[in-house]
Amino acid sequence: MKTYITTIFTILACTAFGQKEIYDLVIYAPPPGGGWKKEVKANTYTSYTSTNEQTKSYCQVFIMLSTASKGNIQQDFESEWQNLVAKQYHVTEAPQVTEPTTEESSPTGSGGQGATGWQMKSGLASFTFNNGTSSVMLVTMSGYNKTVSIVTVTNSGDYTTAIQQLLESVEMKRPLMEDPVKQQTAPNTSQPAGNSKFAFTTTNFDDGWVATEQAGWVQVTKGNIKVLIHYPNRNADAYNSVVMDGLKNAWNILVAPRYSSAANFECKPITGWQTIEFAEADMVEK
Repeated sequence: MKTYITTIFTILACTAFGQKEIYDLVIYAPPPGGGWKKEVKANTYTSYTSTNEQTKSYCQVFIMLSTASKGNIQQDFESEWQNLVAKQYHVTEAPQVTEPTTEESSPTGSGGQGATGWQMKSGLASFTFNNGTSSVMLVTMSGYNKTVSIVTVTNSGDYTTAIQQLLESVEMKRPLMEDPVKQQTAPNTSQPAGNSKFAFTTTNFDDGWVATEQAGWVQVTKGNIKVLIHYPNRNADAYNSVVMDGLKNAWNILVAPRYSSAANFECKPITGWQTIEFAEADMVEK
């Protein structure tokens, strides 16, 4: 295990490229290869999990949603270690840590001037799980009054390459700074302005609607109403000369996996110079 810890700990200074996804302020390439299960927990994290029943090995990677910084990288790392590692996995030993490093963030999503860049600090420790030894690594980035962490947990060196490639692919975005002009031109500006703030991941509108960017869609909520505005999806958006078949295909990709117990299902495609594909049902969210 000591050899494995040393190996995985050396990946933090590398650089790589690949097909990227975006979660909050993190641009990254998912773990390579098949067998990884992706989960998005609203307003918390995006995770990837892989297990091998034959070898009893596993690996989990959590890309956490950004939170407000405690003030500096040292305070952020200590806070994240206690909340995301020590409490979650009952880790009592002191972590092996790296010295903080500073790197200018990617210009993608930049907003604001005078920022000095993201700082990074990482730590790694072992803990007992299922009568075996597992390792947990925390990589914390701090900058622009935000902190972001990536947590990896595994009991096998078989996942070293996958973890390495994911962490090598990470690019950090600058959060968009508050823009008074955008606040003045927000929807329903005729209503009294509230305490709504514009941020990179969440927009609070004066009439009560809240839009939150997530990995696969923008979630818009007000009271008990929730709307998911999906990003372009190659499979769901694929052209089908039979309008009904295209509608059912999109339903099966975007809707069916999230809900169960469908009732009162209706398909209402409207064919014309600009086809509208509409379907509805009463369902239970999984």
